Parts: sequence; structure tokens; C-alpha cells
Amino acid sequence: MRKRWFSMLLMVFLLVSVLPVMGTDAKEALACTEYSGKNGNKQNYTRWADTIKSYLTLTEDGSLMRFQYADGNDGYLVEYYDASYQLLRIEKISPELPIFGGFYAGEDNYFILTGQENKKESASVECYRITKYDKDWNRLGSAGLYDCNTTVPFDAGSARMTEAGDYLFVRTCHEMYTSSDGLNHQANVTIQLNKDTMQITDSFTKVMNTSYGYVSHSFNQFIKEEEGQIVTVDHGDAYPRSVVLIRYPYVLNGSFSGGGCEVVNMLEIPGAIGANDTGVSIGGFEISDTAWLVAGNKIDFNRSDNTRNIFISAVSKANGATTVKQVTNYDTKDKNVSTPHLVKTGADEFVLLWSLGDSVFYTKIDGEGNPEGKIYKLTGELSDCVPLVYNGKLVWYTWTNSEVNFYEIDLSDIAKNKKTSVNNGHDWECKKVKNHIASLQCFKCGKKKTVDTPASLKVYWKKQDSMDGHYWSAVANPFQVGDYINYWVIQESKEGTSTREECRDVLMECSDPDAMKIEEDTNAYTEGMGIIRFQKPGQYVLTVRHLYDDSLTKTYTFVVKGEPEVIELNKSSITLNPGKSHTLKVSPTAEAAGITYLWTSSDEKIATVENGKVKAVAVGKAKITVKTTSGKKAVCTVTVKKLPEKVTLSKTSITLKQGKTYKLKTNFEPTDAYATCTWTSSNEKVATVKSGKVTAVAAGKAKITVKTSNGKTAVCTVVVK
Repeated sequence: MRKRWFSMLLMVFLLVSVLPVMGTDAKEALACTEYSGKNGNKQNYTRWADTIKSYLTLTEDGSLMRFQYADGNDGYLVEYYDASYQLLRIEKISPELPIFGGFYAGEDNYFILTGQENKKESASVECYRITKYDKDWNRLGSAGLYDCNTTVPFDAGSARMTEAGDYLFVRTCHEMYTSSDGLNHQANVTIQLNKDTMQITDSFTKVMNTSYGYVSHSFNQFIKEEEGQIVTVDHGDAYPRSVVLIRYPYVLNGSFSGGGCEVVNMLEIPGAIGANDTGVSIGGFEISDTAWLVAGNKIDFNRSDNTRNIFISAVSKANGATTVKQVTNYDTKDKNVSTPHLVKTGADEFVLLWSLGDSVFYTKIDGEGNPEGKIYKLTGELSDCVPLVYNGKLVWYTWTNSEVNFYEIDLSDIAKNKKTSVNNGHDWECKKVKNHIASLQCFKCGKKKTVDTPASLKVYWKKQDSMDGHYWSAVANPFQVGDYINYWVIQESKEGTSTREECRDVLMECSDPDAMKIEEDTNAYTEGMGIIRFQKPGQYVLTVRHLYDDSLTKTYTFVVKGEPEVIELNKSSITLNPGKSHTLKVSPTAEAAGITYLWTSSDEKIATVENGKVKAVAVGKAKITVKTTSGKKAVCTVTVKKLPEKVTLSKTSITLKQGKTYKLKTNFEPTDAYATCTWTSSNEKVATVKSGKVTAVAAGKAKITVKTSNGKTAVCTVVVK
């Protein structure tokens, strides 16, 4: 009995020792992200800023961490990516106070700033909270600020943080208690926190003057540490009415609010004190070895229009002199340029970025605030995510729901840029649609759900500049390049079922994506409205269909006239014999574009052309050119060669095994002759031929004959074994 038990134990031991350990190195499947919102162009403001809700930071293991907050979502989203922007893992951080203020990645810890309203002006309300986490997102504690002259934290401004010694500093803003004039004015706020004890050692929330760091109204706030001191920048519209730089004299003893600040107006703003429309926005504050630099946009204070241009304001550390340098020169025909970003990329190296339309522009800036060299451009957008230097590249992201777009600029060759799109959300497959209910399943994570689909789908159209306001069910062609048409997609739900968000899932796809630009009108008074802008001539089909129910599909044909941006020929070169002809086709066709093309030959003694039909005249070369009235053109080279006097084949006999192939080649005499050839087999049951390629079919013999267009022939005998 003992031996039997011992044998069984030994077998178990051996099994355990040889079986592989499962799951320790296996990559777990990631859950799909369910987080709604977007941050495109959120860095931009015209009157006052907003809190920053999108952050990128580098982790200790070299991965990228994305921190994101958006209203209406449960808590804070944290995602980790590798250098190729592959998602590694996801964290969801529980929310703190209801109003999000900001995130800061410190040297040893993460910090989240939140707040809540205090409309009753109670001393017992925690208006600000700073929460501390370790780098694994374990909550380590928090510190709150009470009785701080605050009714609404972060109102009409932003919030930024920095570290200096043992302290964390917060620069933000608030709406204050009711003043003697019956109003709740706005100003900046500064908070000092001991990171180790999590005690707020000092704060400034009352009304004073700039020597104490006070700015009213402060529409954007920046803060940095420099050699143990803090330096701040505020966008003020009243006291002072300027972009103001403030240097605090001492901070590392736990207090900063004793006054004696050094104040420099980096950009004085004309206008009435307290007039919110300053015509200025601020997007970046950086420090070089010789200067303090601020980037923003502003109107020309000496002109009546509101066109904004990018500027850099620099304060010399040597003598305190301020210089303002205009970087761009947009005029009224351009749309307003966005609020920029200014990012430090080296000791005295910076990159300035701004957006205009659907493009991002960027250039290098030196330590004195001077632009260096060329302005570069990429298709895309900025966001409230401040770009980060990562692996020799400048990286930032935009996001819309589960789709994240990472942009990068190569700092070793700044002309190079790249966009990488990642979708971390559900990819729904429609399994079936029954009674206007679609059964969906995510093929990535397996989650299932059902959504209502409409009972019907209708599309109505209104031509541009239509004054009657009516939409029509039919499309009235033709259009011109540059025209637009308004659309209205109406979905009717089944009786007794309300149309939910999913019921508005409609795709609009053009047979040529470059032919039209489809713009959804997010400001429309109802869902499903937008504009289609026609960008190139031709005839195109637009398909409007529901995402989950293909039976709800409509198609429309659009005819667009106008001179194209680019024209193309179907052939870039052709070879002909004298007397022969070939018709070239241009795209778009003259009929599609509604224009007349001009055809010319560089040498009509060699080849002539009429409406695209090329006729070979004599041996030689000529270029056939087709042009539009504005000079856009396409070229085809025509080579005219004489007919051959003799043709031979590369082999006069070949032996093949059944199923094998061999390629015969023709040789003309003289060698510069040209002819089209036809190929035939004397017995296709034995061997077939196509364009000289012989295929052995079955055992036997066959003769392969090539015949030129002028009747010259050559023969090869094929033996199939």
C-alpha cells in the first residue's frame, strides 16, 4: 500500500514538473474602451480657456501613458501604449470631486486636481481637492482647500501644476464670493502642497494686486519651476490687462504669498478694463537659458478686422526687455488660426505648432523666441494634449470616442511627420435584424447588445443659396466644382419605439472619396443634417445606408462640371506602325467636366492627334499633349516604328512535361521594327499558347505559330511528354 501511494505521488510530481506554466507570459485580451467624447482643437479659445483634460506622459518602463477625462463618463481613463502605439493595458480611476481640474505626472507620484461649486459661499465646502497616487494608481491620500473665496473653481480659465523641492504648486482660477458691487468676479488661484505630508501649506485666493501674484480676470494660467522659484503667466483682461509674467521671490519654505513678486507685462492689451474680448489667446509658456517665452495668437490692435496671427513674446533674463515677434501673416480671407502649442525639445530648442482648417503648421523656435527656418505642414489637428518628446519625436494625440489618432514629428528631420490611428472600442458585427431590432456582437471582446433600427430612411436635398428653405427628395444635376448641397437624412422609428442614439448610425460613402467632402452639421436644429461640397468634376454615386440594416439603403448620382485640378491620360506611352491609329482617353472626360480639351502633337510629321485619336505618320517620336484652358496638362509619348521584314522565335523546338509552361520570345529584323502579334497552336489538346506563353496539356506534338500584323510568321515545334 505504501509503495502504491509513493508511486502515485511520484507520478504527480513528475507531471507537475514537466507541464508548462500557463498564462504567466500570455498576453491577456484587453477589454474594449467604452469612453465617449473628443478633444480635437480643444486647446483653442478666443475669450477664455478651459481646463486641460488630455495628457501624455512617459512611464518608467518606456511606454506612453494617456490620461483622459471627459464629462459624462465614469471616472478617468488611463491607457498604456508601446512605441508602435499598440495598446498594452487600460486603467479606470475612480472620480473625486465632480469638477475636473487637471492631472500632473510628478517625479514620484501622480496628482489629480478636482473641485466643486460653493454657491452658498460656505466655509465648510471643499472647493479644491488634490489627490495623490503612486505610479501604479494606488490612491495615497488627498488634501482639500476650504473657505477660499470660491463659488466656482476653474471658472473661465485652466489649471496647471509644477513641482519645486518638496512642494506641488497649482495655478488655476475661480469665481469669487459676491463683492460689494453685487457681482461674482473671476481671478487666479495659487496653491502650495507639501507632497510628503499632503498638507496645503499656503494658498492665495483673495483680492490683492500683482505684487502678490493676483491677476483679475485671469483667462489662462501657466506655472513652471526655475531654480527653486516659481514663474507664472496669466492672460488678464483687467488688473493687469495684459499677458503677464510673475516671478515669486521664495517658495521652498512652505509659503509664497508674502508679496514682492517681480511683474513683467509681456503683451499689453488695449481696451476697456474688464472687457472679456481681448483678441488674444495664450497657448504655451517655456523657459530658455536666456529668456522666458510665451506663444499665442492675437488680432492686429491697429486694424478693425478680427484676423488673428501667431506671435512669440520673449522677456530677456539679462535686462528684462520684452519683444513681441509675429510668426504668421494671415489676412481676412483666411480662417482664424488656432491657439498654438509651444514645446521645449532641447536645451534652447522649441517647436511652435498651430492649426488652420484641416492642417497643423509647425516651425522651430530658438532660445530668444525667433523662428528658425521653414514652416512645415501636416494634415490633421491639435488638441488640448500638450505634445511630448518621445523617442526623438514630438508626439500628441486627438481622440473621438474609442478612436485615437497619434501624431508625430521627427525631431531629427522635422519635415517628416506621421499619423497612426488606433481604435480601442467595440467593433460591432450585425448578426441579424428582425422587427427593426439589430443583434450586435463585438468581434474583439465578444460583448453582445441589441439596438433599435429605423423603420425607414429618407434623404432630402436643398441646393445652395436656396431662399425658400425647402428640401426636395430628388437631386437636380448638374453641379459645378465648388458648389455644395444641403442634405437631411430622416429616420422614422417603428411605432411605439423612440429613436435612440444607435438609430442615427448612417454611413454616407462616395464612389470616389476625393470627389466630395461630406460635413455633418453638428449645430443643426435636428439630427442628420449636413453639407456636401463638390471638389472635382465627374459623375459619382453617393450611397446612404444604415450601419446595421443594409435594406435601408439609398443611392444618388451626382454630375459635377468644372475644370479639374489634375488630368490624366490612360496611356503614358504607345508604339504604333505608320498609318495606324490609337485613341487616348483623358480623365475626367470632357463630357464629365463640361469643358473642352486642347490636343497637340510636338511633331505632326511623326504623329497627328484629333480629340484624342492619334495617327502614326512616319518613323520617329512625338509627344501628344492634352491641356485645359488654365494650362493643366497630361502627356503621352508616341513612338512610330516600321514593320518588321522578318520575325523569329527564341526557340524553334521545345520539349515539356505535361502541365509545364515555357515563354517564347519574338525577335524582329531589323531590330528596331515593331508589330503586333497573334499566337496560335496547331493542336490545343496538346499545347496552348497565350502571348507567347506555351502550356503543355497532353502528350503529343503541336506547332506554335506567331504572326505579325504585316503577315510575317515563325514556328516552334512543341513536344509534350
